[in-house]
Amino acid sequence: VNLIHVGSTYKNAADEKLKQSIRRFADIHGSPSAILLISSDVNFAADLSDLRHRKKIHIILLHNNSSPALRLCANEVYSFNKLMEPLSLRGPSK
Repeated sequence: VNLIHVGSTYKNAADEKLKQSIRRFADIHGSPSAILLISSDVNFAADLSDLRHRKKIHIILLHNNSSPALRLCANEVYSFNKLMEPLSLRGPSK
């Protein structure tokens, strides 16, 4: 896990920094590797599509309400809420 400070000098600064980190990961690790994106932001679609088709990176999308364009870029798509449902049945940990 990397903690990265992003100055908020413009609207999508954090998104751009995350896209840069995703591209660097793909350049370093190549195929076979996977990227798990927890987002519904369609602004990631172009980068994910490029990584999936050109670099052969396996793309996993975890979302609640992502756009069809973003879902098309992923090899696998999961609902964040459905994934978390079993956890809500657990009692408090001791």
